[in-house]
Amino acid sequence: MARFDIGSISLWVSPVSIMKCFVGIGWVARGSEAELREYSIFCDGFLPFLISQDNEMPIDDFCKILIRKIDEIMENRHLESNLVTRFSQRLKNTLKNQKNRENACLYAFRYTIWLTAWMNSPFGKIGNQAAQQIEKWGVQPLYEALGAAASFGNAVFGKFVPSLQAVCVQLDVIYQNECSELQFIETLLHEEIHAVIHARMGEDETRYELAWLNELAAVLTSQFAIESAARELQDVKISEQVERCLNRMRSRQQYGTLADAVLRGTENHLIVWRAWERIFDLPQEKKRNYARNSVITPILHEVGWNVEFPYTYDNKYVTVYV
Repeated sequence: MARFDIGSISLWVSPVSIMKCFVGIGWVARGSEAELREYSIFCDGFLPFLISQDNEMPIDDFCKILIRKIDEIMENRHLESNLVTRFSQRLKNTLKNQKNRENACLYAFRYTIWLTAWMNSPFGKIGNQAAQQIEKWGVQPLYEALGAAASFGNAVFGKFVPSLQAVCVQLDVIYQNECSELQFIETLLHEEIHAVIHARMGEDETRYELAWLNELAAVLTSQFAIESAARELQDVKISEQVERCLNRMRSRQQYGTLADAVLRGTENHLIVWRAWERIFDLPQEKKRNYARNSVITPILHEVGWNVEFPYTYDNKYVTVYV
C-alpha cells in the first residue's frame, strides 16, 4: 500500500502490484500455429494494458477493468481458438476470485509494514546506498519493481519479468529467509542487473546466450554494492553480519561457487560487469555472437580475467560456444 524509493528504484507494494505479478507471470502457450498467432494477439493487447494500470487503485476496480479489457480484446480481435478462450477464461476466473483479492490486500498490508521498518533500519540505508552505487558503475536505467507474493513458487526470491517490464520481488519467500533484510536488497539489485543486461542486449531469439555469465554479473555486482555500502556505515557488527549473510547466499546460489572462484583468481568484483559493458558496445554482428569463444574470451582477457574454456571450478565447469 505504498511506494518505496530505493536509490532511483521505485518499488510498489500494493494489492494491485501483487495481483499484476500473480496474473502476469509464467505465461507459456503450446498449440497450433493459428492458436499461437491468436495468443500473441491477445498478449499484445492485454499485457501493455496490465502494465499501465495505476498501482494505487482499489483492487476491485483493477480486477473489473481487466476483466472488461479481456472481453473487449476477445470480441474486437475475433479471438476464438480453444487455446485463447481457455486462457482468457482462466485469467478472468483468477481476477474474479474474491480470495485472491483478499490475499493481495493481506500481503500488501503485511509487507508494507515490514518494508517501512526496513527502510528506517541500517539495512534500508545500505540498500539505498547500494542501489545508487550500481548506477554509478553503469547499471542503468533501473527498472520499476513490483512487490509480489505467491507468484513463483516457494524457492524463488524474485525475477525480472520482461512481459511486465518490471522486477518482481517475491516478498513472502524473502520474509521467511533467515537473512531477510539483506536477501531483499540482494534480490532487488540482482534482478535489476539482469533487467539492464536484457535491455542493453535487446531481443534476439537467434542469439546464443551464456546464462552463467549473466548470472555471474548479477551475483558479483549486487553483492559488492551491498558490501561497499555496509562498510560506509562504519559499524563493525553490521559489516560482519552482511559478510556472513552474503557468504551464505552465495553458497546456495547456482553460480555462487563460480563467483568465489572468479574472485580468488581476479580480486575484482566488477570484472564480469565490465565484460558485459564491452559486449553492449560491440558491432551488431559481433554482439549477436558474443557467446562464441572467439568473441567472449578476448573480452574477458581484456578486463583482467585470464580464463580459458572450458573453465573448471569446484568439480564443475562452464564453457562457451565454438
